[in-house]
Amino acid sequence: MVDLGALVAAELDQLCAAHAGRRVALEITGETRTTCDGRRIQQMLGNLVGNAFKYGEPATAVKVLGAGSGEDVSIEVVNQGPAIPPSAMRRIFEPLERGPEAETVFTVRLPRHSASP
Repeated sequence: MVDLGALVAAELDQLCAAHAGRRVALEITGETRTTCDGRRIQQMLGNLVGNAFKYGEPATAVKVLGAGSGEDVSIEVVNQGPAIPPSAMRRIFEPLERGPEAETVFTVRLPRHSASP
């Protein structure tokens, strides 16, 4: 089991150290222990928060919300700026594609336990 809240907090400490002057507001609620690949979660968080730092409003903090509820845990990364239009959402994850400047919210939901084979 991985304590997702502690993992996220530690990764955000490293990201803030690497991006001097940028701020992150972290909020963890509920039980966040889960079965997951901690290194992949760190990689995903680094990508999402790094993009929020790069493309978000520099004067505002990036919000990271971690929550445990029932059978799921979730991580949400929110940055300020204009929203990504729905028309760009299909292609935004394609290589070498970018959407317009945007307020962006990405939510990743994970099952608390892995499925049995």
